[in-house]
Amino acid sequence: LADTGDNLKVRASCAIYRAAEPVELTDGTLPVEALPFTYPDGPRDVEAMLVHPITGVITLVTKTLGLSEIYELPMPLTPGSSVVAIKRGTISLPIEPAFVTGGDVHPDAKSVLLRTYANAYDFRMIAGATVADALLGEACEVPLAVEPQGEAIGWLADGKGYVQEMKLPWKLIT
Repeated sequence: LADTGDNLKVRASCAIYRAAEPVELTDGTLPVEALPFTYPDGPRDVEAMLVHPITGVITLVTKTLGLSEIYELPMPLTPGSSVVAIKRGTISLPIEPAFVTGGDVHPDAKSVLLRTYANAYDFRMIAGATVADALLGEACEVPLAVEPQGEAIGWLADGKGYVQEMKLPWKLIT
């Protein structure tokens, strides 16, 4: 879980909370490990957290009026020990302002999806590439259902399609 939203850009630090996926959720609670961090250049508003399915590296993309910034958390992450995120570059989407609100990495690390309020983009990954490497490449717009304020997108576990968050039930796009 990413506790990284900061619309007013006033938070000195943020955290990712890591939990083991339970076989069965019985009482609605899970033990978590806090992975605190700061940005090297001051507070940022981030709604898109991307986890590389092979390396586990966490990449964060800012939700900004201008170019979105790409940050990575340095590995290995130690619960309770704060780290400083590393800025990897900026991303330019075909529509500005983009306001990146979500994203996901393909289960086989073949591409990265980024979501804005109204659009979604796919960034192809080559073998061995980082998420940041992919995001510095070319964006290809992908289909979405129309909705007033989209904020989430995710690959299916088999990687054969993706779903988007809707105020109504989720929509499968293959």
